[in-house]
Amino acid sequence: RWLSGFRSPPREVFIVHGEGEVPNLFAKVVEKEYGWKTTVPEYLTRIALSTDA
Repeated sequence: RWLSGFRSPPREVFIVHGEGEVPNLFAKVVEKEYGWKTTVPEYLTRIALSTDA
């Protein structure tokens, strides 16, 4: 429900918490319900974030 509070959609949602298949299942729900791009990074993966709009 907290996701519906966004005024504008994020460019990408990173799912970084959860065990087993839970993060992947949650990512699929976000993609289906909101149409947002999601990523479930592997443990210890580094991701460079940009401030470009």
